Amino acid sequence: MAVVLFALLATAYLLTFSGEFSSIDELAMYASTESLVQIGRLARPQVTFAPFHNPVGAIEPAQSLAAAPLYLLAQRFGRVNNIHAVLLLNVFVTALTGATLFVILGRLGYRRVTASLVTLGYGLATTAWPYARSLLREPLVALMWALATLGLIIWRQTGRRRCLICCLVALGLSMLVKVSSLVAVPAFLLAIALSTPRPHRKRAWAIVGAAGLLALGMAMGILVWRLGSLPSIASYTIRYPLKQSMLRAYGLLFSPAKGVFFYSPVLLVAMLGWTRLWRHDRVIVLLAAGVTAGVLYLYGNNDTWYGGLAWGPRFMVPLLPLLAIPLAEVLGDRRLVVRIPTMAGIVIGMMLQVPAVTASWGRAVQQLPLPLDPDLPWYDLRLWRSSPALFQVFHWRAEWLNLLWWHSLSDGSLARDLKLAGALGAALAAVLVILSWSLFARSIGRRALVLSATVAALLVVMGSAVLLWRGYNMTRDYPGLSLAEAREIAAIVSAKDGPLPINLVSVSNEFHIYFWLGLLKGRFVHHWLSPGQTEGFEPLLETLLPARDLWLVVDRVHLQPDHSGRDAEHWFNGHAYQASGKWVGGFEVFRYVLPQGDLPTRPVDCTWADQIALRSMGQGADQVRPGDDLLFEFALEPIGEIREDYVFFVHLFADDGRKVLGRDGQPQYGGAPTSHWQRGERIVDRRALAIPADATPGEYTIVAGFVRPDGERLPARFGRGEVGDHVELGRVRVTK
Repeated sequence: MAVVLFALLATAYLLTFSGEFSSIDELAMYASTESLVQIGRLARPQVTFAPFHNPVGAIEPAQSLAAAPLYLLAQRFGRVNNIHAVLLLNVFVTALTGATLFVILGRLGYRRVTASLVTLGYGLATTAWPYARSLLREPLVALMWALATLGLIIWRQTGRRRCLICCLVALGLSMLVKVSSLVAVPAFLLAIALSTPRPHRKRAWAIVGAAGLLALGMAMGILVWRLGSLPSIASYTIRYPLKQSMLRAYGLLFSPAKGVFFYSPVLLVAMLGWTRLWRHDRVIVLLAAGVTAGVLYLYGNNDTWYGGLAWGPRFMVPLLPLLAIPLAEVLGDRRLVVRIPTMAGIVIGMMLQVPAVTASWGRAVQQLPLPLDPDLPWYDLRLWRSSPALFQVFHWRAEWLNLLWWHSLSDGSLARDLKLAGALGAALAAVLVILSWSLFARSIGRRALVLSATVAALLVVMGSAVLLWRGYNMTRDYPGLSLAEAREIAAIVSAKDGPLPINLVSVSNEFHIYFWLGLLKGRFVHHWLSPGQTEGFEPLLETLLPARDLWLVVDRVHLQPDHSGRDAEHWFNGHAYQASGKWVGGFEVFRYVLPQGDLPTRPVDCTWADQIALRSMGQGADQVRPGDDLLFEFALEPIGEIREDYVFFVHLFADDGRKVLGRDGQPQYGGAPTSHWQRGERIVDRRALAIPADATPGEYTIVAGFVRPDGERLPARFGRGEVGDHVELGRVRVTK
C-alpha cells in the first residue's frame, strides 16, 4: 500500500512537473550537484555572479549527493535535459515522505483507508505539492524527519536497537541536508527518553545527553565548514527578540501572507485531532510540538523568516508530515458532523494547491509588499486581500499555465505536448485504479498486492522516462534567449573537442537564462560570472579542467546600463589565445586556447609609422595539421605618440597570393587599445589561428600589420628594409 501511495503521489507530481527553477537557491543546489559529478567537489563556480546580484550562502552536501545519480543518468542520454532529471529528486522525495507517513500511521494503529486519506491530504492538500516541483532542501528534511519518527515508533514497539539507530542516523542526515535541522534534535531525544521503560530511564537520559552533545558538535562542525566560523550564540539567547519572534511565529502559522495553516487549511482541520491524539500517544504529540517550537524559535530571530519570494511558508515544509498525523484521529471519527468538515478541508486544501502547481505564482507573491518589508504588521487584517494563496486562486489565468507539457514561450506562443500529458495522465489514472482496488476489494492475496505495487512502481519509472524523453523538446526559453539559440550555443560549445573536457565561462546578470545549461553534455566545469565583476579573474585558470580549450559565452542582451560586459573577455584576451568569435542572437561566443607553457620566441625588428615596434614574436609550431590551432604571441611597444585605435591583423597567405586565413582585431581584441598605450610599456598580444579542416597542405606565409580606423594600413618597415603596408614574419607548413 505504501508503494502504491508513493506511485500515486509521484505520478501526480509528474503530471504537474514544471522543469524550471523559481529561485537562485535552486540554481545553487543544482550547481553543487553538477560540480560533485563533474569535478568531484561541492564547489559552485556556476553562481560566481550571485554576490553581485543575489547572494547565496554555502550549502550542506546531502542534497547534492542525493541528486547526483539523477544528474549522472541525464549525462548518459543526449536527449535528456540535465535540469529536468535533477528536478525529479523532490518528486520522488515528497512521494516517499507520503509513503513513510502512511507506514507511520499504520504503526500507530490507524486503518488503511484512514491512513491513505491522511497521506493524500499531506501530499495533495498541503504545500508539499508545490515544493515537490522545486529543488529546495525542505522536502528532503521532511523525509528525514518522517523516517526518524518511523524509526522511533518501531523501536518503541519492538525494542529493536537498529531502529533507534536508524532514527538517529536520519536526524544526522537531516543536518547534512540543512544544518538548521538541529532544532528538531532536542524534541526527538526527549521523545526517546520518554519512550524508554522506567527502570532504564536514568541510563536513557545519559545516552540522550551524549547524543545531544554529539549532534551539537556535528552542527558546529557543519557551520564552521559553511561559514568559516561559529555564529554568535548570544543572538539566540541573551539578545533574543521575544516580541518580534511572537509576530514572526504568528506570520509562519496563521498569517494570510505566509501562514502554514492558511496555505494548507487541512492542517487546521487536523488541529481538531490533537486532543484525541494526546490520549492515544502523548509522545508523538510532544514530539510534534517540540519540533514545531524549535522551528519557530529558530526563525523567530531570522530576518528572512518568510523565505523570500518562495511560495508560502517555505521553512515550515519539513513540519508538514508531523502536523498531518492528528488528521487520522479526525478522519477516524464516525460522526458526520466531523467527517464532512474534514473532507471539505482536504478538498479546499487541494483547491488551493492546484492553482499554485499548474500556473506561475510569481505575480501572486510579488503583489504583496512582503519581499520589500520584512517588518510588515502581520496582525493587519488588510493582508487578507493581498494573500498570495487567494490571489492565485481568484486571479488564475490560462496564459499563466506553467507545466512542462503546456507553457508559454517568450514570444507569446504556446508550447504544448498533449501526448506527454496523455501518457502522464494515463499513468496517474492507472495508479488510482490500483489504489482503489487495493483499498476496497474484499479479498486480496499477498501475491496480488505485491503485483499491484510492482505495477504501480513501474508506472512511475515509465512516466519519469517519458517525461525526460519528450520533455527535452519542451525546454524553456526566456526573452533574449530562444530555445533554438540555446541549443546552438550548447552545440557550439560542445562541438570542438567532442569527448574531451570542456571549460566554460559565461557572463550574464540574468538568472533566468540558466535553462540552456541543462543541454550541456560531457565533462565540463562552468564558471558563471557577473558583468559587474571587473577584476579577480586569476583564480579561474587554477580551477579549470586540464583541457586545451575554453569557451566564453557573453550575454549582451541583458546587460545593465552601467556594465560593459567586456572585462572578463579582455582579461582572457590578455591571458589566453582567442581563436574564434561568433554571435548567436544577442550572445557572443568565443573560443580560447589556454596556455600550455611558453611559446618558442625569437626577436623581431619591425616598426609601423614610427609609432609601434614589434620586439619579439612567439609561434606555437612550424608545422600544423588541418583542424589545429596555430598560436602567436607578439611583444609590441609604443615608440611614438598614438592617438587612434588601430586594428592589428595576422593573416596566412598561400604562395599564389591567396589569403587563406586571418584574424583582425585591436591588440588583445580590445583589451589594450593603442590609444591607451604609454611609452616604455610592453604589450603582449596573444591570438590563435584555427587552421580549417579542409586546408590544402603546403607552405604559407605569416603576414601582420596595423590598420587605421579609416581602413588605411600603416606603413611598415622590417629592420632597415623597404617600407610597405605589412610585414612577413615567417612561414608555416600545413601537413596532411
